[in-house]
Amino acid sequence: NILVSIKVTDKPFGIATDFSTDLAPGLHVFTITAGYMEIVDVISLLKERGIDEKTIFYGIENIVSDKLIWRFYGLIKKVSPPFIQFYDMPTEKIHGVVTRVVM
Repeated sequence: NILVSIKVTDKPFGIATDFSTDLAPGLHVFTITAGYMEIVDVISLLKERGIDEKTIFYGIENIVSDKLIWRFYGLIKKVSPPFIQFYDMPTEKIHGVVTRVVM
C-alpha cells in the first residue's frame, strides 16, 4: 500500500518526488512536491518510480457552516475542478471518500 501526498510550494516551478519505504511494514509514502504553476501528471510520476496503481482512493471535503466566510469558502470549493479532473486521473481506478466538515 502506498500513500501519495501532493505538496504545492510557494515557488512557481519545479517538481520533485520522494519515495519512503519505512513508514510501517507494507506501507510506503510517495511524496510529490510541485511549484504552484506546475501541471502535475501524477500517473506518469508513479510509473517513473515503477509503481503500478490498481485502485486510487482520494478524499474530498464537503464544508457545511452557518458562518458567511466558511459558506463562501465552501462555494469556491464546489466550483473548483474536482481532484480527479484536475490531475487527470484514470476514472476507472478512482474511489472517492467524502468527509463532511461542519464549521
